[in-house]
Amino acid sequence: MNHKNAFRKKTIKLNDQNKENSEPVHYDKGNKKQKYNNDLNKESFFIDLSEIGDLEVRKKIGIEINQIILQIIEQKNEEKIKLIEKKKKEKMEMRKEIDSEIKELKNTIERHKIFKNICNVRGALESVRSQVMF
Repeated sequence: MNHKNAFRKKTIKLNDQNKENSEPVHYDKGNKKQKYNNDLNKESFFIDLSEIGDLEVRKKIGIEINQIILQIIEQKNEEKIKLIEKKKKEKMEMRKEIDSEIKELKNTIERHKIFKNICNVRGALESVRSQVMF
């Protein structure tokens, strides 16, 4: 039993140490750890160029890496802008459709009002005719 307790204590200590240096975890209903998906925006990364001896070569490589990273960020921003524009277009189309439906409904209501007025006028004319006839 002491061996099991010692193993548990050691495991708990290791887990506590790992929690300090690890990424956030999510516990589901089964108490299993599921790591969040890493995103370029959330996780920083480091490339060690110290193995390359020549300083000029390291600078060139670093500059190229930075350019590639900037290109990736720019592409992501362009994709976001395109998505936003697409959503705006979809909203505008939906608004146009809704506006046209509202116009149709208003026209229908107006026609019904006119028809009702015509019916009232006919009824009034018929009652006047019947009074004149008698």
